[in-house]
Amino acid sequence: MNSRERVMATLNHLEPDKVPVDIGDYVTGIHMHAYRNLIDYLGIEDKNMGYNNFPGQTANPCEELLERFETDTRWLRAPSAFVPEGYVPGVEGKFQGIWDQFDIFWGISAEKEFDEILYYNPVINPLSEMTTVKQIKEYNWPDGTDNSYMFGLREKAKRLRESTPYAIVTSPYVGNLFETTTWLFGLSKALRHLLRNPKLIIAAMEELEKYWTDYATTFLNEIKFGDDHYVDIVCLQGDLGTQTGPIMDPKRIYERIIKPIESRFARKILLP
Repeated sequence: MNSRERVMATLNHLEPDKVPVDIGDYVTGIHMHAYRNLIDYLGIEDKNMGYNNFPGQTANPCEELLERFETDTRWLRAPSAFVPEGYVPGVEGKFQGIWDQFDIFWGISAEKEFDEILYYNPVINPLSEMTTVKQIKEYNWPDGTDNSYMFGLREKAKRLRESTPYAIVTSPYVGNLFETTTWLFGLSKALRHLLRNPKLIIAAMEELEKYWTDYATTFLNEIKFGDDHYVDIVCLQGDLGTQTGPIMDPKRIYERIIKPIESRFARKILLP
């Protein structure tokens, strides 16, 4: 079996020749501090070091490291979407960090030295003071059809598909649905709304669903050839719990409020 066959067999509940290895995508990443230590230990030089998730401070592993650990997957993301190692965070009040497309500021104390930073939190939450569905609907939501950040995506996808044996994984829908509401409102307010005024969470999730559907459709059209795509696996994710368990009642809250919207979104962008 080659890597692609191994991964796809496993996902289809067939026995592979060995357990597949997945390193380096959005949810199987390695922190930049650990990555530097690892490649130093192995004597590997990464000439294009950068972040695949700057707020989370996870590295974009180099090909030599992926080959060293016989990684069966390769993560597909537009080359222009990676943040170079030397990126300097912006300053907003008492925080240093980075804005995202929703005008959420991912920050940490501006007094911290860059090498001390482990990750950035959503410290400026643009919906935090909104109390009506009308306010949420009228918010300046970003344009999911904007493909300006996808420069080089199709070429990279084509190269991976045609010249490598790896399973191609993509996770372009970083913001997911419910978890993004915790960034937009702030975690405490989002959870309170979920219990006391779920219409606000539903309204925000519906707007996010529109955005991510446009985003996903635009992204997948970039890597389409004929009736197929240069990708094997599309990942959707979102935090619904902590180290000790779910942050909501699975039956009363998740299945009734959140799951219907997530399921509808997944069906909309399902690959043929």
